[in-house]
Amino acid sequence: MSNFSAKKAASLNADFKTGLVESEFWLGNNKAVTEYFSAKEASSLNTDDLYLAILFNVVNFNWQPAADLMQEYVTRSDRSFYGVLYGAHAFKMLNKIDIAQQITQTGLESLNIKPWQQQMLNFANEEITSDELIAASENSCNLSEAYFIQGLSDVKAEKMTDFQQKMQAVVSLNIYPFYEYAGAKQIVKRLKRDTAKN
Repeated sequence: MSNFSAKKAASLNADFKTGLVESEFWLGNNKAVTEYFSAKEASSLNTDDLYLAILFNVVNFNWQPAADLMQEYVTRSDRSFYGVLYGAHAFKMLNKIDIAQQITQTGLESLNIKPWQQQMLNFANEEITSDELIAASENSCNLSEAYFIQGLSDVKAEKMTDFQQKMQAVVSLNIYPFYEYAGAKQIVKRLKRDTAKN
């Protein structure tokens, strides 16, 4: 849905505001996304909105807000593997490794983990290397997700040059429907803007 169409739909029916905020995220309109979520309690958000709020905060390095949202997210029966994986990373960035492991275990309980997702989880848990994760990928979609989670690990390791390269790799793959693409595109744009200022 285009941003124009999303705005029109949301003006006619509040149920379509989820589509609008997702459109704003894809466009990198942080102000609109922030305003939307700041006016709502986590418990009032549907699960898709909750995932978007977590990813939005992760993309913008707002680790504590992302972590706070996870307490609600893991209670949702329709939560996703990716919401748990990326949200748990926020706890790692806050040096709360035990909580990250606990929230991952709780969040993934009863979820059907696909073989590729298990590889991503293995990497996040430092059970396989970056090279092994890339080797396990079977297509560009896998690669996009691999570079994204590797990039988050680079941030934790304070390897910002590697992080930027990983995010650029996600963008270059052009997997437009993926949240990772939208998030990486925002990050690359922000890093370029920060570099220009310096």
